[in-house]
Amino acid sequence: MFSILTYRLVHLLGLGLTLMGIAALTMHARNRGENPSARKLAVASHGVGLLLMLVGGFGAMARMGISWPWPPWLMIKMVAWLALGGLPAVIKKKPQLATAMWWTTFALLGLAAYMAGFKPLV
Repeated sequence: MFSILTYRLVHLLGLGLTLMGIAALTMHARNRGENPSARKLAVASHGVGLLLMLVGGFGAMARMGISWPWPPWLMIKMVAWLALGGLPAVIKKKPQLATAMWWTTFALLGLAAYMAGFKPLV
């Protein structure tokens, strides 16, 4: 088992990679999707980032002794994670919403950071 700091690092690195993927997909859509290899890299970054976030998050949960039923702040973070996971599908199907998805990503990040930092609703 790793330390909680290691799990948090993995979680944050995954978050960074996920956000890079969403940003690249957003720019790809705004540029009318003219470079398929760029889209592949963005989608791969997004997927690997989500996996790292999941592994790091669940590892940190185990180290903190959090088990089912999860506290409400953690459930809200999971909903934000699921929403981040679905954003590429929205961007692909509706490229005209790319700018809105950019700001949605920012809002989801703020929500998840607030939940993790302040742990309200305990």
